[in-house]
Amino acid sequence: MMKPESYRDIDFSSLSRKERKHLLNKVRDSQIKKAPKVYQRSAAVEAACDRAISEIRDTTGETISRALATRVISGVRTKINGKWLRGASSGEVFSAAKKLDSSQILNRVARLADMARLRAINVIK
Repeated sequence: MMKPESYRDIDFSSLSRKERKHLLNKVRDSQIKKAPKVYQRSAAVEAACDRAISEIRDTTGETISRALATRVISGVRTKINGKWLRGASSGEVFSAAKKLDSSQILNRVARLADMARLRAINVIK
């Protein structure tokens, strides 16, 4: 590739307006054309995205993008407008279950063990 300094100067003043326009169109046509990136999704996925977008708009008042809708219908927990949501492949949107930390889980196991112990005592009596 030639460096810009090595290009020779070309005088376009001798060309008519029509010739300059024709030359410019030839240069533009020879360049590589970039098309916008288009993702191919099936009709079922597009329908699920539409359903998820409308349900989220109804529940949270927030309009989301198709990319986020695709993420939601894949089952990923997503926080939208302060609410944790997840979706199904059909486009249905559900509120996501709260995450439990280990102490909450252990407390629940302890309560269940106490209840089992009390039942065992009541059965023996």
